[in-house]
Amino acid sequence: MRTGGAEKFLAFIEDELKPFVVSRARIDTGRQALYGHSFGGLFALYALFTRPHAFSTWIAASPAIYWEDRAIDRVLEPFEAAVSDGLSAQVILSAGEYESQKLAPFQIGAADEQKRLEQKKVTRTDEFARAMAERLDAIPGVAASFELHAGENHMSILPATVNRAVQAAFAVQRGGGR
Repeated sequence: MRTGGAEKFLAFIEDELKPFVVSRARIDTGRQALYGHSFGGLFALYALFTRPHAFSTWIAASPAIYWEDRAIDRVLEPFEAAVSDGLSAQVILSAGEYESQKLAPFQIGAADEQKRLEQKKVTRTDEFARAMAERLDAIPGVAASFELHAGENHMSILPATVNRAVQAAFAVQRGGGR
């Protein structure tokens, strides 16, 4: 792998950061959310697949699912096989309109237009995120959805998805997953 450290970072969150916060503030430990964008979105999926009870809401904005020939699938498949009763996870995946095969208006005619179009054939952010949401939604205890944000690209999607993450994290829970 060209990258790494996800398990170590997740262990830090679970074993050090969460206990530190709980020692200083009143926390509803049954209602915690994890948000990530791009590689952070990929990390949110990794965290779900490896520690599915760590959070109840998972938001993966523009997740880099394509990374390293879809290495995330090697973690997804054991998760699918091991899901047991008691899981109640809400998962929101998203992408911007211009993370599809479409270029943003400001990219059309730019010097790097062709390079961007070629990269879109690799990243396929909207396609991979939508398919992941459908796959996860079929898992008992997981309620997954996909949101396409009109007029947004990989960076401009941040404010919209952070707002969406806050809405999801503070929503009144109605019975959890399936």
